[in-house]
Amino acid sequence: MPSFLFLLLSLSFFSLPNGAFAKSSEMVFPAASIKSLSVSSPKGNIQINGSGTNKDVIVKITDLKPTAESAKCVKNMGLEGTKLVVSVSNENGLFDKATCEFEIVISFNQKTLSLPGSAISVSSASADMSLKNVSSELDLKTASGKMTVSGDILRNIIAKSATGEQHFAFKNCPSRADVDLMTGTGDMVLKMPVNCKIRVDFKSATGKLFNPIGESEDYQVKIVGKSASGDLTLGKL
Repeated sequence: MPSFLFLLLSLSFFSLPNGAFAKSSEMVFPAASIKSLSVSSPKGNIQINGSGTNKDVIVKITDLKPTAESAKCVKNMGLEGTKLVVSVSNENGLFDKATCEFEIVISFNQKTLSLPGSAISVSSASADMSLKNVSSELDLKTASGKMTVSGDILRNIIAKSATGEQHFAFKNCPSRADVDLMTGTGDMVLKMPVNCKIRVDFKSATGKLFNPIGESEDYQVKIVGKSASGDLTLGKL
C-alpha cells in the first residue's frame, strides 16, 4: 500500500473552522474502525449512549447558544488511528476565551461497538456527562459538571471532579475491577448488585461513607474514594 494512502486511512480527522457549523453538525463513523473514544467540551452537556439501534457510530455537535462569540469555538470530530476524538475548544485552546456551550451526542449499538478493554475518556469544565449502557473502562474529569453513568458490567473507573456529583450504576460485577473516585465537595454514589464483593478505602476531611453492601477479603471490586467534604454512598441495585 502506498505510504500516502496508509496515512489517509489511519488518520482521518476533521477540524471545522469558524462558521463551518450553523447550529449543529452530524457525522457517521464505521464502528469496526473504533477501539477507543475521547470526548472533551468546556460547557453544555455530553451524552454517550450505547443503546442506539444504528450499526455505525453517530456523532452530533450542537451549539446551544449560537452567537458571534461562540463562532470562535473550534469543533473537531474524527479518527486518530482507531481512536474516535470529539472535541470543542476555543481557537487558541483556552476555554475561558470564548463561550463554548455545546451539546455533544454520541450514539452507537453496544452489539456493534464493544469497548470492554478500551477507555472512554471524557473531560470538561462544567458540562454534565451522561453515559448510558456502557461497559468500558472509564476516565472522567470535570470541575463542576455532573456525572451520570449506567451500564451492564462494571469495569475500571477513574473519576475526578471538584464540585460535581458522581453517580454510577452497573447491573453486573466483573471478576476484577478498580474504581478510583475523587472529588472536592461533590457527593459520589456507586450502585452495584448485592452479591458484588468489594473492598473500600475512603479518605475524607468531613465526608461520610455509607456502605450497606459490606466488605469481603476475596473482593471483585476495589473502591478508592477521596474527598474534602463529599460523601461516598455504595448502594444496592
